[in-house]
Amino acid sequence: MLRALPVLMVLAAFPISALGQQEDPSFRKAMDAGKAAVDKGDYGEALIHFEEALARDPSSKGVVFNMGYCLLKLERYEEAISRFQAFIGMNPGEEKAEKARLYVEVAKKELAKQTPPDKDKPQPIAQPEAEVSPWPWVVAGTGGAVAIVGTTFFLVALGQISTAEDDLAANKITEDQYDTRYNDALDTAVAGRWTLIAGGAVAVAGVVWGVVDSSSSPSSSTTLFVPWTAPDTWGLSAAFSF
Repeated sequence: MLRALPVLMVLAAFPISALGQQEDPSFRKAMDAGKAAVDKGDYGEALIHFEEALARDPSSKGVVFNMGYCLLKLERYEEAISRFQAFIGMNPGEEKAEKARLYVEVAKKELAKQTPPDKDKPQPIAQPEAEVSPWPWVVAGTGGAVAIVGTTFFLVALGQISTAEDDLAANKITEDQYDTRYNDALDTAVAGRWTLIAGGAVAVAGVVWGVVDSSSSPSSSTTLFVPWTAPDTWGLSAAFSF
């Protein structure tokens, strides 16, 4: 927004009598009306009166300056620059010309703020933000839960074996009963161990998938999980491309 500028009444600086011309009453009337409008802050009305005055006397320096000032206040910067430059051409060495040059610089700065970017100049293309999929973390959470279940079964089985050994030592059970309880607990321990391993592998794969997915765009990364099995073992292979 253009800051308030001091109102300059240039009429006294350029009296018609000093130019050796007879003053036109209609010119004086238009100038006075323009001055009154400026005093009220109505620069649009003032500009109309100054345009009328300029039509009466196209050589009036004061009218040209006042029109430039009103155009500046109305934020019609290109027109204001044109009027001030015309005034400078009429009065290149006068004190008022320096003020006109100052107003030209003000108008140019304000105009630069309003000028849109050059359409011919390549504009930076906003890159869309990569969407982070929640599925890696769902996989990691599921794997963690499975690992917890496997750990629980494994620990329970170890406790059953320990209890069976204590009962055998105290002659509370026979050798056959001990063998049965031991084998059952051992099966549970083995199942729990592999469940723990599988759940841990899935959880780690989910975390790795999530890290890769969050650091690369969906279109540039691919994640492939392939389960594999072998005698007495099981696993999950993960392949990433980005």
